[in-house]
Amino acid sequence: MFSRQAMRRTNWASALRAASALLCLIVATARADGPKNCLVVHALPTCEDPTCSARVCDFRPSCCTTTWDQTCVDIAAAECQGCGLTADSCFIEHLKPGCRDSTCCTTVCADPDFAYCCSMDWDFSCAFRASDLCSVNSVPCGTPTAGSCTQVHGTPSCDNAACCESVCAFWPTCCQAAWDGTCVTLAFQFCVQSCDPGCPVGATAETEPCRSLTNDPIYSPGTPAGTPQSIAAGATICGRLAATDAATPRNDVDVYAIDLRNADTDGDGKVKVRLRLNAGFPMFAALVAPNSAAATLAASSTLRTNGGACQEELNWGCRAPAIWWVVVAAGANGVIDAAPTDCTGAKYTLKVEVAAACATACGASTDSCFTPHAGASCNNAACCAATCAVLPRCCDTGWDQDCAIVAAESCTAPPPANDACSAPREVGVGDFDFNTLGATLDGPASPTACRKASGAETSDVWFAFTPNATGETEISTCGVDWDTRLQLFTGACGALTQLACSDDSAFCAPSSSKGSRLMATVTCGTTYRVRVSGVAGAIGFGTLHVGAPNGPICCAADLDQSGFVDNSDIALLLLDFGPCSGCASDLDGSGTVDFGDAAVLLLDAGPCS
Repeated sequence: MFSRQAMRRTNWASALRAASALLCLIVATARADGPKNCLVVHALPTCEDPTCSARVCDFRPSCCTTTWDQTCVDIAAAECQGCGLTADSCFIEHLKPGCRDSTCCTTVCADPDFAYCCSMDWDFSCAFRASDLCSVNSVPCGTPTAGSCTQVHGTPSCDNAACCESVCAFWPTCCQAAWDGTCVTLAFQFCVQSCDPGCPVGATAETEPCRSLTNDPIYSPGTPAGTPQSIAAGATICGRLAATDAATPRNDVDVYAIDLRNADTDGDGKVKVRLRLNAGFPMFAALVAPNSAAATLAASSTLRTNGGACQEELNWGCRAPAIWWVVVAAGANGVIDAAPTDCTGAKYTLKVEVAAACATACGASTDSCFTPHAGASCNNAACCAATCAVLPRCCDTGWDQDCAIVAAESCTAPPPANDACSAPREVGVGDFDFNTLGATLDGPASPTACRKASGAETSDVWFAFTPNATGETEISTCGVDWDTRLQLFTGACGALTQLACSDDSAFCAPSSSKGSRLMATVTCGTTYRVRVSGVAGAIGFGTLHVGAPNGPICCAADLDQSGFVDNSDIALLLLDFGPCSGCASDLDGSGTVDFGDAAVLLLDAGPCS
């Protein structure tokens, strides 16, 4: 048993410890800087969230009596949850509730439909909602605190400038929203471990020894003038880029000469040239006249293709039957970048294909100037000439979407059928191609809260969507490379009520950084208007994706969930004809799909309501 004196000493010691702890807390509270973020090391005890502080101090009392050190932070990261109490980004889905940015987190969870994001887990919908409601500060490539290029983090860009720029040249979203798993994968491909495109059987090897720079006449300043390696049309060349490792490194640029003077066998004065490049490091191949200056490589008229990630890329155009140079260099779009010094990396295969047949004269084509088509040129000679003055390939190789867009900008394109709110295109669940060439503007200006990019709407097209179920649906224009804005309305034209909107959604990555994507709860039988707008003069082609609502179907006869009971549903019913207990086509619940079900379907023919 303790003596009274010992007990007094014990009580006194306990009281002293309690007083010391209380004093620490008082001092901590009185300090101007006060308790700080629970996920940041700081000299004071406790952190700004009382619940998290108590949880951490159950594990380690010193966190509330002395200092909030790294161990306290680690415990908080593992045990605490809620807004600002996790290291996880608001723009990347994760298992814990809440996210790092407390302001963004609170904004998302204030919506009753997304309250679970702060109590259960921060799933894709929460991250998607954050991308619509919260802004991401721009972080320049190479910023020391930007985060590792080989680790996922919720801020854009990464700490290695060269690697960051290489990745973002392929997927701009990595430098605009968050450095997600796709960005990390690209970083490993481009910056950490160059892939090997392989050398096909029968290919011709580059004759230049590694780092000798003997096939480059002019593009590496300071080197003795080299001699381009001659290659034949149709041959595959296996090469590599490796800069010198001398005190003053010089980039390796490989130059090949190809003679096309005898290739014009049809006598039209041109030959068709196709460049195929398969590379294990970001690089490009460009066809230029001999002794062309480096600036020519990036000119818009230059036939050029980019390569990287061991995926073959190609481009083609019509050129005069002459001697040409094919220049291969590290970089993109004709801008020479630093080549690696490792002789085992940056491998590539190059193939130059040649054909005599070439272009169709302007006006000789029967295809519209405003519609992409496989052949070159279009049916309006003046518009065709104006377009090809900007993009020569449109009269050389084929009339693609870029040609149609330039034609619409240079000439007068007819408006699309769904140009007006009063004449929307009826759509159901699925993907629907559209374009805004010639479109006018007849919708209301979007609210400021809807805009991530500067600029107002300058054109729009309209869709009508009548869901056959009640629940949450997703609508997007992901995949576009021009600036779109997306809105969902209820009500009639002239009295529209916006239900949801999106502008440049981060969750269109990696397909595009200009696509828009929204989620909204819709009601079966209600007709909604979807507006796709071009911003600040942007026009182009795209695909509108409409997802199926995740709730119960209320129009059972709409078997394909298109929003309409029509011939497609009849076809699906006929495929199930016969005994089919429990299948969707058994509309009368008889256990057999028969003429009774066909009668039910025909009675419901038309829009779901």
